[in-house]
Amino acid sequence: MQRLHPVRRIFVTFVATIVALLGSAVVASPAQAYCGWTPTRNGEGYLISNRMTHMRTGPYAECQHNLEIGAGKKLWLWCGYHNSYGNYWYYARLDGTNVHGWVFSGNVDTYDYDDNGDGIAWLTGC
Repeated sequence: MQRLHPVRRIFVTFVATIVALLGSAVVASPAQAYCGWTPTRNGEGYLISNRMTHMRTGPYAECQHNLEIGAGKKLWLWCGYHNSYGNYWYYARLDGTNVHGWVFSGNVDTYDYDDNGDGIAWLTGC
C-alpha cells in the first residue's frame, strides 16, 4: 500500500472536510426569508374566515402561526401577496384586536369596503 505525500494528505483532508461541511449545510427555504415580514401598506376591505385557519408570521404555510381563528371571524385587510409557490395570501388585522398576521386566501372570503370614505375601495399589493 502506497502512502500519500504529506502535502497531498493535507489536501485530501481539506477537501473531505469542505465536502462534509457543505453537505451538512442547511439550505434556507423561500418561506424562511418572508417569515416575520410585516408590510406597511394598509389597503381597504375585509375578510371573513370560512373555516378554522391560522394567522401566520409570513405568507407561507411553513411560517409559524401566531393565532388560530375560527370560521366567521372578521379581519381588516392591509394588502395581498403572491408567494413563490403561486399561492395568494392576505396580511390583515383581526377585528377588535391589534393582532396582525397572514392568512391564506383559500381560507377566507373577501369583501370590498371603503374604509376611509373616499368612494374607492382598493386592495394593494404588499
